[in-house]
Amino acid sequence: MDRLTHLATTTIIYLLLRIIIKEIEGQNMGPQSMRTMNIKIVPNAHYKLGYFANFLANLSGVRSLMHCALACQQDLSCRTATYYNNLSLCSLYDEYSYVGEIIPNFTTTDDSSAVLILQVCPVGYEEPYHLCFGSYRPPVIFSDVVNNLTTAVAIISNSETFVPRLSSKLLYIPLYNSPITNIYDLTTYTQQQTIVTPLFNQCHSDIDFANQYLVCTGYLQNGTVILSPVLNMTIGLDKTGWNVCLNEEYIFITYKILGSTIDVYYRTNGTFAFEINGFYQANGCAVLNKKLFVLNPGVGLQSTDLDSSTFVITSYQNGSSNTIQQISSQFTIDSSGRSYTCGCSNSMNCLPPSTSDMSVIYSMTVNNITLLAKYLKPYSYLTGRATKYNYRLLVSLPVAENNVYIYEY
Repeated sequence: MDRLTHLATTTIIYLLLRIIIKEIEGQNMGPQSMRTMNIKIVPNAHYKLGYFANFLANLSGVRSLMHCALACQQDLSCRTATYYNNLSLCSLYDEYSYVGEIIPNFTTTDDSSAVLILQVCPVGYEEPYHLCFGSYRPPVIFSDVVNNLTTAVAIISNSETFVPRLSSKLLYIPLYNSPITNIYDLTTYTQQQTIVTPLFNQCHSDIDFANQYLVCTGYLQNGTVILSPVLNMTIGLDKTGWNVCLNEEYIFITYKILGSTIDVYYRTNGTFAFEINGFYQANGCAVLNKKLFVLNPGVGLQSTDLDSSTFVITSYQNGSSNTIQQISSQFTIDSSGRSYTCGCSNSMNCLPPSTSDMSVIYSMTVNNITLLAKYLKPYSYLTGRATKYNYRLLVSLPVAENNVYIYEY
């Protein structure tokens, strides 16, 4: 929009648009449904992702702010966008704006950008405590959905995995103690592609969907493999990594050894960057808004600020449930800031499975951890993702069944 720069002031100005789009048939949404929702515009600002995997796409040649708003509204998963007027660029993000940061522009070179926020929830409802779908269907309490998903729409058998992953269009299943990652279409649940890791069988992995960037540790073998369109290499050959996680800039490798460091490497070239000390027994990890969260068997969740030079460790307590103190798995974060973890009550390694075990889903922010739901199936690994039309919950049952169950609401 040509006059966008004239709207920029030192105070963030909020404008409200009403967007009404008539959807076409053929996107698994039912016949010609009408969906409406409000879009809030924040001029002279840009959006910074909270969780790297929630990036969707950069659209070039977008003529105006309105066209960017329509592109985000029409995308099944887009909830936040940044429009760069000078570049005619529209960046789409899966996550809600409260998960990341809205950053005011301070230079004349980028002051024509604006953030677009889709307000999917009606008044009186809010994510992550509810699931919201605009005007397409009524909002629902999130825990009610989790507790009532009893019939799977698909089952992927013979797939032992501890970290199933969901993008906006695909399901990734890295097979444990195997070189294979199978990729499935989310519409038909048919297998689309297989990625084979060179050199060794994988233990745990993380995936940047948009940039086709896969990193995985070796099962009882030294080294961590990076696979991408521009990199095919093995790093950390002197250590046996256990878990691994990504953000936009770094690779973080944990070792599940009492008092061990977390080794950090640059994503762009795989060179060593620095190490972080002080975690009790680092296992699963994830980065949210420049804060590294780490799961420690028997102790629970700890974090450190990546912008700090001292890496002070913070430990979290949760008075509503002691399950967070027993978590020992890798975890994922969805577009609403929900963290999916496997909880175990009987041992530091979750083995053997106990009938008292449960998986838990938390609302994850940099300052607060709130229990959202419990999934009472022993030794189950979860991940979930919502679009503007449905919600999917993936339940992996390694050891017990080696099946992945897919539920939809």
